[in-house]
Amino acid sequence: MKNMPNRYHHYVPQCYLRHFGFAKNSKLNSKDYFIFGYNKHSGKIIPVSVDKVCGEDYFYKLSDLVFGDNYLDSLYLETKYFADNIEKQLSRLLKFLETELLRSASMRTDKFNMPKIGRKIVVKHLAIQYLRHPNMRKYDLDLLNEIDNEIYDFIYRNNLGNTPGAEELLNDGKYFNDDKVLTHAMLSFMNDEIIEQIVDALSDNIWIYNYSPNGDFFTCDNPIHITPHYKGEVNHTLLGLNQYGAEVSWPINPYFTLSIYDRNYFPQKECNDNSIIYCSEEDINHYNIIRYGCAKDFVFSKSKNFTTAERCFMINNIFNLQ
Repeated sequence: MKNMPNRYHHYVPQCYLRHFGFAKNSKLNSKDYFIFGYNKHSGKIIPVSVDKVCGEDYFYKLSDLVFGDNYLDSLYLETKYFADNIEKQLSRLLKFLETELLRSASMRTDKFNMPKIGRKIVVKHLAIQYLRHPNMRKYDLDLLNEIDNEIYDFIYRNNLGNTPGAEELLNDGKYFNDDKVLTHAMLSFMNDEIIEQIVDALSDNIWIYNYSPNGDFFTCDNPIHITPHYKGEVNHTLLGLNQYGAEVSWPINPYFTLSIYDRNYFPQKECNDNSIIYCSEEDINHYNIIRYGCAKDFVFSKSKNFTTAERCFMINNIFNLQ
């Protein structure tokens, strides 16, 4: 159909990927941006257009149960919610962060004191990125199915099938269950209560901007990672984002990886809150190994330096041979 939106829906936005890519020519639209990708299954390095990675066909297309056969309305999430709203805000935010962080680093400033409202905006977009990912859709649907099964088993185990209200209870979530996209949206990235809780929690934690002057930080098709530094039993508060001992890391561009540390577990880092930390090669490798580990298919590098990824690939192959 002419002038219809792209069928390929990105769960990692193109406006984010462009910061790790390069322009093929001066037109600077999506198809002119490429990014160097390392395929962790084949071990090959390939330049790929940012409009052809980190997505799935019709990933955010709502079913006919919601909008009938109206094609444009069924793409509301992809077009109106993400492309025309969230991703325009994210694009402006990423440009601001890259400009201001690089300016601060060039002036040898060791602090980047973002006001509280700025932190809240950053966390809002971090949360949406984390929640919009296919991994979270699987988590939401699995959890919902588990709850439905428990309700079903309780009703029939106790012979309550003919009890008034039992049928309504069994069918209560059917509307959402029949549309996996809608279920995912309402339980996660469009759930204002969850987003607000994440924003309030993470904006009050300790923020450190890890700096790679040569732009050697990887990103990947699953860019946000939670490192659990506390090894004991914990409650996975806010899907793990605010669990005790957590470090949430997000490469916001090739030069800076933002780390948000649990303030309760890391009191010794209090003095480093808002700091720009110049990373050693070992530090950069640490974060790039994390990105390789949480990637589904690809890690990406603006500098095309995939030495760490190649080592990870080789080690994985050795273990697979055993």
